[in-house]
Amino acid sequence: MYKKTKQIGAIIAILLLVGLYVATLVFALIDSPFAEKMFQTCLFATIAVPILLWLFIWVFKKTDRQKGEMEHTIMEDISEAAKEENHLNS
Repeated sequence: MYKKTKQIGAIIAILLLVGLYVATLVFALIDSPFAEKMFQTCLFATIAVPILLWLFIWVFKKTDRQKGEMEHTIMEDISEAAKEENHLNS
Protein backbone atom coordinates (compact mmCIF):
# COMPACT_ATOMS: atom_id res chain seq x y z
CA MET A 1 0.00 0.00 0.00
CA TYR A 2 2.75 2.47 0.97
CA LYS A 3 4.75 1.75 -2.19
CA LYS A 4 1.70 2.31 -4.41
CA THR A 5 0.98 5.66 -2.68
CA LYS A 6 4.57 6.72 -3.29
CA GLN A 7 4.33 5.77 -6.96
CA ILE A 8 1.08 7.71 -7.41
CA GLY A 9 2.64 10.76 -5.72
CA ALA A 10 5.69 10.53 -7.96
CA ILE A 11 3.53 10.33 -11.10
CA ILE A 12 1.50 13.35 -10.00
CA ALA A 13 4.71 15.31 -9.29
CA ILE A 14 6.14 14.42 -12.71
CA LEU A 15 2.94 15.47 -14.48
CA LEU A 16 2.86 18.73 -12.53
CA LEU A 17 6.46 19.55 -13.44
CA VAL A 18 5.97 18.67 -17.11
CA GLY A 19 2.86 20.87 -17.15
CA LEU A 20 4.85 23.73 -15.63
CA TYR A 21 7.61 23.34 -18.22
CA VAL A 22 5.11 23.36 -21.10
CA ALA A 23 3.26 26.36 -19.64
CA THR A 24 6.55 28.23 -19.19
CA LEU A 25 7.44 27.60 -22.82
CA VAL A 26 4.00 28.68 -24.07
CA PHE A 27 3.96 31.86 -22.00
CA ALA A 28 7.51 32.68 -23.14
CA LEU A 29 6.32 32.65 -26.76
CA ILE A 30 3.21 34.81 -26.19
CA ASP A 31 3.68 38.60 -26.24
CA SER A 32 1.24 40.14 -23.75
CA PRO A 33 1.40 41.60 -20.22
CA PHE A 34 -0.63 38.68 -18.85
CA ALA A 35 1.71 36.15 -20.47
CA GLU A 36 4.71 37.93 -18.96
CA LYS A 37 3.25 37.64 -15.43
CA MET A 38 2.31 34.02 -16.03
CA PHE A 39 5.81 33.29 -17.37
CA GLN A 40 7.33 34.70 -14.17
CA THR A 41 4.86 32.69 -12.09
CA CYS A 42 5.69 29.48 -13.98
CA LEU A 43 9.42 30.06 -13.58
CA PHE A 44 8.97 30.56 -9.85
CA ALA A 45 6.80 27.44 -9.57
CA THR A 46 9.31 25.43 -11.60
CA ILE A 47 11.87 26.15 -8.89
CA ALA A 48 9.58 26.14 -5.86
CA VAL A 49 7.55 22.98 -6.54
CA PRO A 50 10.50 20.53 -6.54
CA ILE A 51 11.88 22.14 -3.40
CA LEU A 52 8.53 21.89 -1.64
CA LEU A 53 8.10 18.29 -2.76
CA TRP A 54 11.54 17.46 -1.41
CA LEU A 55 10.66 19.13 1.92
CA PHE A 56 7.37 17.20 2.18
CA ILE A 57 9.15 13.90 1.53
CA TRP A 58 11.91 14.76 4.03
CA VAL A 59 9.41 15.68 6.77
CA PHE A 60 7.35 12.57 6.05
CA LYS A 61 10.42 10.34 6.39
CA LYS A 62 11.44 12.04 9.64
CA THR A 63 7.98 11.74 11.20
CA ASP A 64 7.54 8.17 9.93
CA ARG A 65 10.91 7.16 11.42
CA GLN A 66 10.04 8.80 14.76
CA LYS A 67 6.69 7.01 14.75
CA GLY A 68 8.49 3.70 14.20
CA GLU A 69 10.90 4.44 17.05
CA MET A 70 8.00 5.29 19.34
CA GLU A 71 6.22 2.04 18.47
CA HIS A 72 9.45 0.13 19.10
CA THR A 73 9.84 1.79 22.52
CA ILE A 74 6.23 1.04 23.46
CA MET A 75 6.67 -2.61 22.49
CA GLU A 76 9.85 -2.80 24.61
CA ASP A 77 8.00 -1.30 27.59
CA ILE A 78 5.17 -3.81 27.22
CA SER A 79 7.65 -6.67 26.92
CA GLU A 80 9.54 -5.55 30.03
CA ALA A 81 6.31 -5.17 31.99
CA ALA A 82 5.24 -8.67 30.98
CA LYS A 83 8.61 -10.10 32.04
CA GLU A 84 8.37 -8.37 35.42
CA GLU A 85 4.83 -9.66 35.92
CA ASN A 86 5.90 -13.20 35.03
CA HIS A 87 8.85 -12.90 37.41
CA LEU A 88 6.61 -11.72 40.26
CA ASN A 89 4.06 -14.49 39.65
CA SER A 90 6.66 -17.27 39.73
